[in-house]
Amino acid sequence: MLAADYSECGEFGGHHEIIKVYMQEQERVQLRNSPDWESLPLTAAWFVDSTQCPQPRVKLVFKKQRLLQMEEETSIKQYIQALLLENLKDNGMTMSNAGNHYQVKKARRDDLQVTYWDVHDSFSGFEVLRKRLFGR
Repeated sequence: MLAADYSECGEFGGHHEIIKVYMQEQERVQLRNSPDWESLPLTAAWFVDSTQCPQPRVKLVFKKQRLLQMEEETSIKQYIQALLLENLKDNGMTMSNAGNHYQVKKARRDDLQVTYWDVHDSFSGFEVLRKRLFGR
């Protein structure tokens, strides 16, 4: 899961977006019988907050879903690497109630989690990736 919390409303918060990347059930079944599992397509689904500032989050609304091409999967990997580099630059220590907050989480709780607070509003990787995947 790739997530972004935007702060366009300042101290009152902003909105929340999620891009879920997963393998659909029919691909999982095929995976069990195929040595070429890396060639099976992933699906990306985009969700956005149903509320506007300054209301708190209520629920996520589905926007779009699509199968990914290999180059788009590569873009996701590059996004995760860029987010990790930003996190490492500030030693993972930036905490604030201002700025945008980005996260990468793997489905299993203990596997992978990268968090980055962009207090300078200088990281646009999530928006670039979303536009590449969903055209917005």
